Amino acid sequence: MKRKLIALAASGALAVTAAACSQETAMPAKEDMGSMDMSEAAAPAASAGPIRSTGTVTAVDAAAGTISLDHEAIQAINWPAMSMQFRAEDPAILQGIAVGDHVTFELKSTTETGVVTMVQEQ
Repeated sequence: MKRKLIALAASGALAVTAAACSQETAMPAKEDMGSMDMSEAAAPAASAGPIRSTGTVTAVDAAAGTISLDHEAIQAINWPAMSMQFRAEDPAILQGIAVGDHVTFELKSTTETGVVTMVQEQ
């Protein structure tokens, strides 16, 4: 009888362990996703119209056509607030933008979220 109870307890523990190991874990929150490929993030929600947000410029390289922003959450594509680098579709839009500027910016599309098409100082 004692062996049956031990065997039953062991198989129950094994079942619980297997169930726990098979569950997917949620992606941890990231404050700085500058090096993350955004295809790894949650699938974007459908968005009608331009995808706009605001943020603070943390780096800008007009010659390379890149800008780094500490931006607010962007609900249209299910992004939390974070710091990341973007590529300007046209590097000319970065002229006159400096570190520390508070800006409004526009992402190209839900499939090209790493590309900004507009950056304006607020």
